[in-house]
Amino acid sequence: MISWLNSNPSVISFITLSIIFIGWSVVFQNSKRITDRNETYNILRSLIDKLEKIVNEGTNFWLNPSSNNLENIAQTKVFLNYIAHIKSDLKLLELRKITIIKNKNLVIIRSSLTLNAESANNLDLEERSEKIEDLAEAIESLKMECYSKYMKLYPLTDK
Repeated sequence: MISWLNSNPSVISFITLSIIFIGWSVVFQNSKRITDRNETYNILRSLIDKLEKIVNEGTNFWLNPSSNNLENIAQTKVFLNYIAHIKSDLKLLELRKITIIKNKNLVIIRSSLTLNAESANNLDLEERSEKIEDLAEAIESLKMECYSKYMKLYPLTDK
């Protein structure tokens, strides 16, 4: 058998090239998966940063509402803009197979930030504290849902 292989160098060349091709395809597939994971993580990180920013600004808004209703309305529009960006990031994650069903968390986030915001200075501290608490719980729940679906799609590997 070995003498036959020695007399047919084209077979040896074919086997060598096949092994090289298989090796490169494995390396390519692994690097593609790592790149996909990193890009998805960057989108997830951007979403989490926006959620943390909105909870901080929402908390500051409800703790220190302006006495000017027009300023409160302007802040509400800023919150709606943030929510639009959050929805955009959720759509990007959905394109990467991390599907977050339009759940009650987004509704709670929106209502906690905008419902009665134009007259925030007329609400008592207990009502404003409840809005802060609802906002924080909804954002934490959304963050955990996104992260758990990410970990399910890209599980950690033991080294």
